[in-house]
Amino acid sequence: MLFVVVTFITAWALKWDIKTTFLALVSSIPPFGTIVFERWAVKTGRLAELSEPGSREDAPATV
Repeated sequence: MLFVVVTFITAWALKWDIKTTFLALVSSIPPFGTIVFERWAVKTGRLAELSEPGSREDAPATV
C-alpha cells in the first residue's frame, strides 16, 4: 500500500501522465518490476534529478 501512495505523490510532484503513473503502479506486481520501471523512467527522463546527466557526479559533497 505504501508503494501506491508514494507512486501517486511522485506522479503529482513530477507531473507524470496517466501512462507513466499506470506503468509505475503495475510495476509493483511482478517480482523486480519496479527495477525495470525505474531503469526505463531514468532512461526516458521521467525521474527528475536522476534523469539529468551528471547530476550525481556534479553534486557537492555534504558532510
